[in-house]
Amino acid sequence: MTPIEFCRQGVLIWGPYGWQQRAAAHFGVSDRTVRRWAAGHRAIPAAVAEELDRLLERAPLPPIAPPPGGSSPEEGRDDACAAAIRDAYVALAAAAERAGWTTPEVLTALLSWAVSDARNLGGPEAAAETLRHVLRALETHPQDPENA
Repeated sequence: MTPIEFCRQGVLIWGPYGWQQRAAAHFGVSDRTVRRWAAGHRAIPAAVAEELDRLLERAPLPPIAPPPGGSSPEEGRDDACAAAIRDAYVALAAAAERAGWTTPEVLTALLSWAVSDARNLGGPEAAAETLRHVLRALETHPQDPENA
């Protein structure tokens, strides 16, 4: 298990705030040990990785926040939507990877569904606009340091 995988699973299981302290309590180690695992300064024990996988298999999908109050789709809520579904997406991707799918396969499937849904709901031009939107996002959004 890599430090990034460790951190993602910790956040999915215990939430984004305070997960390291809760992980330390769960595994009977110090907060410092968990921080060292997360930073890659110490190898993550196989038993810890296996336990995280077991915990994650039983974890429900994280809740998804509703759109900002009083907003409408015409107001450009894409960034808010992305933030709202991020944890659920990470949980879905982690479950697919545990089943044996690679990250590129999972990403290709998700993008294919999005484009297919856009085409089915709005025609070929809607699908093309979805792809243009993805390309704009690649150009305008900085790389997520968590995934660097």
